[in-house]
Amino acid sequence: MSDTPRTDANICDHFWNGKEYVEAVTADFARELERERDEARDDTRVLLKEIFNLTQIGEPHPADLPMKALQAIAEIIDEQWKWQGK
Repeated sequence: MSDTPRTDANICDHFWNGKEYVEAVTADFARELERERDEARDDTRVLLKEIFNLTQIGEPHPADLPMKALQAIAEIIDEQWKWQGK
């Protein structure tokens, strides 16, 4: 089994494409993955905008700004790993 057990569980067909065997999933499952990907991208965009906005607030920047930004990024990565089941 690969490192994508959720996708592996949704394989619905195998076929020969002329060069190799290919596995296929249903269109509904592919659409679900695309929606989840798009939501994750949107969440990341919002966070990056918030981080950018924090850096634009007055001078000098708060001393803990870099740490706050790193913590926010680490939280996103943790959530992605949880979502992916790692």
